[in-house]
Amino acid sequence: MRTDPPSGDELTSMLTAMKTNLLRRADTSMKDFTPARRSRGRIVGITLALVGLLVAGSAGAALATGIIPSPFALNLVQTPAPTASPTPTPTETPTPTPTPTEIAPPVVEEPAPDLFSGYNARQLWDMCVTAGVQEFPGSVTTIDYDLKYLHLTPDGVPEIYISFDTPDTPMPTPVIWICQFGGDPSAPVLDYFSAKDL
Repeated sequence: MRTDPPSGDELTSMLTAMKTNLLRRADTSMKDFTPARRSRGRIVGITLALVGLLVAGSAGAALATGIIPSPFALNLVQTPAPTASPTPTPTETPTPTPTPTEIAPPVVEEPAPDLFSGYNARQLWDMCVTAGVQEFPGSVTTIDYDLKYLHLTPDGVPEIYISFDTPDTPMPTPVIWICQFGGDPSAPVLDYFSAKDL
């Protein structure tokens, strides 16, 4: 005995065949108005109702098991709404703070001192000029500093000759100032000063 519900095509064929047979019988019964025929017409009506219930039940079972798709079933599959991607926040590029350009002061390099017998030759020159100007106010040197004007005496004492022009009084003629130095080279001392006419 078959236990699985009929398929949709089978149900349609069954319903069509049953309906044709039942209508044919009902039509025959309606033409015959004898009591026996009336009873048969009632039976046919009851049979139609029962068949309709059976057919409806079979169709319902087929719909319930998914053999026949229900025409009233709603498509409940919902497509998820597209989620909007968040708008990226524009990042602000920080403006670099200009670094002040520091201008380094020019490096003033002091020339290496000219050493003469351990003494700073320029320092001896300046000491002799100072002494001559004090002795002869207004006098002017006629030569510029040069290491060649320094020498050592026979005794090994540093000595320097500097040429000057003097004012009219007291001495109108050019002279040479002679200076001799002693003491420690780090703190020289003017030991001797003299003037000689040229």
